[in-house]
Amino acid sequence: MNINWDDLRKEQFPALENSIYLKAAGGSPMCKTAYQEVLKYIYEMHNVGDNFWERYFEDLDLTRKMISEYLNCESDEIALLINTSSGMNVIAHLLEKCEIIYPEGEFPSSILIFKFLGFDCHKISSQKDNTYLLEDIHREIKKTTNCLIHSHVQYLTGFKQDLNSIGNLCKKHEIINIINATQSFALSLLILKIKILML
Repeated sequence: MNINWDDLRKEQFPALENSIYLKAAGGSPMCKTAYQEVLKYIYEMHNVGDNFWERYFEDLDLTRKMISEYLNCESDEIALLINTSSGMNVIAHLLEKCEIIYPEGEFPSSILIFKFLGFDCHKISSQKDNTYLLEDIHREIKKTTNCLIHSHVQYLTGFKQDLNSIGNLCKKHEIINIINATQSFALSLLILKIKILML
């Protein structure tokens, strides 16, 4: 998919004409297409209630289908949750208590629920430039290590991990690889969402 980023920003994010947003996270300006869909949903709920609930579920199914094609998985393997915290909460409750390693600069919502539930969590120290080398991760893997939790792109520094190399490392040591892809996949989801809403 070829994307003209300048046109996309201008068309979908009018707020960027007036301001520059850095590290906006969950408080970023909403894209125009999503804004229009929210207004449409509120109008329908205000005027007719949930008469269109069947269409809402069809839209969810279509969204799952498009995401599953993007990720090369089955649509019934896609769960839609409200944010990173809720997703990690679900994962933490699916796992038995175990030993986890994670980057010391990891997004707090990736790891806090595991600490709260009593998982044995150990930090992976970063390099001086706030990067995490494969060797740094490998060095922290012990015989007792069960999981690696990390972000594809670190939220504070923008450091991007090599998911293939880390995946191979986790497979070799038979540990669960839990990836927070919020910072990298969110834009892909936005593009998918815009595509869905424009159908």
